[in-house]
Amino acid sequence: MVREILEAEKPNSILFVHGNRSYEISGAKKSFEPYLQDYRVTHFSGLGKSPYIEDVQRAIDTIEENDIDLILAVGGGTVMDVAKAASVLCKEEGDLEQFINGTNKPKGLNLTRVLVPTTAGTGAEITPFAVVYIDKTKYSLAHPSMVPNYIIFSPELTFSLSPEVTRATGCDALAQAIEGFWSVNSTEESRRYSKLAIPLIFDHLPRS
Repeated sequence: MVREILEAEKPNSILFVHGNRSYEISGAKKSFEPYLQDYRVTHFSGLGKSPYIEDVQRAIDTIEENDIDLILAVGGGTVMDVAKAASVLCKEEGDLEQFINGTNKPKGLNLTRVLVPTTAGTGAEITPFAVVYIDKTKYSLAHPSMVPNYIIFSPELTFSLSPEVTRATGCDALAQAIEGFWSVNSTEESRRYSKLAIPLIFDHLPRS
């Protein structure tokens, strides 16, 4: 799948956003790096547990310095959010903080994004939102164009998660399934998926 996407997009320069230790432990390094050997790739990591404006600025700087035209993000929610925020803001002119706090709205001039989650629960890989912290304040950057061009789901990348992270992300998935059913913006389709997801989580999460 990765090979086919890269052959179709023909990127000149890739920003590869990934976790720290989890990148190797999850098997992502072994899975993805063979497909990247023929491309110019800049690795971007060193993220904490939550995405901060400083991380987004560092990613934007890296994009500009390396003439990036495609982002490959492999990791948890923080990796997804930093990749999405940097992608939608890297071509904007103006104060970064004002885009994140909602004072200014981005135009949506995104780079091509390939998102690969390594946890099951946050849903950050599919939503048009990105959480970004400024100091201790949490903001939700939103734009329809942040829905990625490609998503790759590989359950094997979750097998190395600790029991604690498995529990936390599983409960997150349950919460999102319930929200998807109860939301005032729910649809017949979203409720159908929620009704499938909730019993699956109840059946499997206690065992995992």
